[in-house]
Amino acid sequence: MVQRWSVVTQAEASAHAGTPVQTLSAEGVTYVVGPSAMLIVVDAGDRPDGNAVKSVDGLTLCEPFPDLVESVLDSSTVPLLGFVRVDGGTENQGVFDFFIDPADPDPRVRYEGLYVEYEREPLTTFLLQFLLSEAALASPFAGSATITAEQARRLVEPLHQVPLRPLSWPVDPTRHYVAPGLVVATSMYADGSVGVFAGTRHRYVLRSFREPGFAWDRFDG
Repeated sequence: MVQRWSVVTQAEASAHAGTPVQTLSAEGVTYVVGPSAMLIVVDAGDRPDGNAVKSVDGLTLCEPFPDLVESVLDSSTVPLLGFVRVDGGTENQGVFDFFIDPADPDPRVRYEGLYVEYEREPLTTFLLQFLLSEAALASPFAGSATITAEQARRLVEPLHQVPLRPLSWPVDPTRHYVAPGLVVATSMYADGSVGVFAGTRHRYVLRSFREPGFAWDRFDG
């Protein structure tokens, strides 16, 4: 069985479905139905109202499903295996492209069109960082501001820092902090100021940030 968060070629992924297979497509997702498993291959990218990666552990799939797919989902007769198509991608704001070596089990992420050539973290942990950045910057309820380093330190002090090396995008370095229902990203600018981005799906989560000791540029709480 394929290992969680492993990097595989398309042929290696397809082999887990067995033969023969039927391939069915919907917006942003491909279903490969075989006698051994059904593969759910989601295209990389942010689609809040469509088929997409929801979190580090889950996918969002939207109806209507192809008839065969709905039958498999209802019957649970074969395992469901989820994959994200990442052999080469375009960041969904159209800023840069990123590439990996599919022969490497956990490859480095190489950029084209960004101010750095490689990310610090390998693909498995880079994907987590990328999702955290998207959550901090693009959640339905958010706060953002440019503040001093000391103000940023106090803001994130009660949060848990994600124990990974800093991300290079959107600003190098960018670090992530989390609490229940909340993701915060901090980006250190060249002049020493810090961009802060807080994102959540629930407005009430931002209540504790209502009086942070600085003025928010945007605040939905």
